[in-house]
Amino acid sequence: MRRAVLFAALLACRAAFAGPAGRARIWFDARAPMARPMARVTVDGAPHAFLLDTGATHHVWSLERAQHVGALRDPAPPLLDFELREHDVERARVKVAVPELDLAFDGIDVSDWIEALQDRNPDVPHFDGVLSPHRLITGDEVLVIDLLKGEIAITDWPDARERLDDKSLIAAADAQFEDGHYLATAQIGAHVYRLAIDTGAPRTMVYAPRSLDTPRGMSRRRSHPARLVVGDLMRPLTVDVFEPLGAPDLDGVLGMDVLADCVMALDARRLELRCRGDKRDAHGDSTVSVLERDPMRPEYVCLEPNLCLRATAAGRFIYYGDRIAAEIDRDGNLRVVSLGGARPLAMRSTHDETRWLQDATALFRYQRGHERSLARSFEFLPLHLAAVWSDDRFSAAERREVLFKIWDEAAEPSDRELAAAGRRARRVIERFVRRRLPRGSPDGFADDELARLNARRADGPRFDPYRYQPSHDREDDEL
Repeated sequence: MRRAVLFAALLACRAAFAGPAGRARIWFDARAPMARPMARVTVDGAPHAFLLDTGATHHVWSLERAQHVGALRDPAPPLLDFELREHDVERARVKVAVPELDLAFDGIDVSDWIEALQDRNPDVPHFDGVLSPHRLITGDEVLVIDLLKGEIAITDWPDARERLDDKSLIAAADAQFEDGHYLATAQIGAHVYRLAIDTGAPRTMVYAPRSLDTPRGMSRRRSHPARLVVGDLMRPLTVDVFEPLGAPDLDGVLGMDVLADCVMALDARRLELRCRGDKRDAHGDSTVSVLERDPMRPEYVCLEPNLCLRATAAGRFIYYGDRIAAEIDRDGNLRVVSLGGARPLAMRSTHDETRWLQDATALFRYQRGHERSLARSFEFLPLHLAAVWSDDRFSAAERREVLFKIWDEAAEPSDRELAAAGRRARRVIERFVRRRLPRGSPDGFADDELARLNARRADGPRFDPYRYQPSHDREDDEL
């Protein structure tokens, strides 16, 4: 069913093309015109639509399609997506061809990365894999990707130069091939970035350092209007600012929101980019910094590449889908509301989308609930300590013993899940002792008393609230 919808959706913009060998038509999915360029590929003779992705380091085929046809597969090194999330990879023993370019090769990488990019978002063009353009050429060959005419051609530099020298085009970049990417220098707002030229990315994106409040194992995304200058090209656009899971080796990507009006020629060493658009000398400098967080603009926490939840100021997260809207509250509870209709070309029922959202957010909702429980515990802990110490039914020595036991019961550093919470709880208790039972006071812990209490502990941190006195005791210790 999906494949029938896919090829019906490649209505695309242009009539069928039959050109000479070494030249092929680029197609676009009608659901997102000019968002992602695709080419026809065959795998063991069966036709597929592959994304033409200058940001990809390898050709990759859909794991779902490989499993469906029973392709034999061998282990292969994993890959990282744009979030720096790792995906398993296998090597399929199949024959792959790009017939219009008269290319054929044995074997292709297989990964669920292809499904993660698209299959849960009906607005994203559907494809069965990605083609890495720089792996389509050898020796002195040059690949021309003409997004204005909608074609790919394998040629040489003299022929490519004739295409690039069109007087209607502006020189945008001469990008060098480094670490698997064609990197161009671009200015966005007030800053200069090294961006990978990426026809697989619908929008231009820059990486930002991870914020301390970004949930572990999740990425954060926000958008910011800015002006991009690359070479002589100026383009106003909305930039995605992304906090990935790790430290990227580039500053971001130049996406199809810029490249759709461009022609590029590439070989194994460089890529030359020429585009239609405004020249930079017609405009003044920009002082916008897209890396600055704007509290008035929505932010999204991304659980998967295509599942991002809008964060609200009240601490809730909102999902707007194909047929449903949903809210996840601070306790991790999920409330789903039917939208009473569907977007064009919707591929899921209300029930299926609800069940998928429940499964996809299960871990996130558990973590939300767990964090909320911990937060409430920390809100209660100072009150509990005060109640213990003010209970005059017990002697001061007995109350000190209880305070130690509360400290002793906190999670140990060896507890992978709760170590940070245990560390914070112990800081709260130690701060309470310093404030209410200061060293040398009649109620304070004596040195021999601390030694006796610590003798009960086999290993781990020592209970010594007077070991140091910070310049100020903050109430909001970080986890």
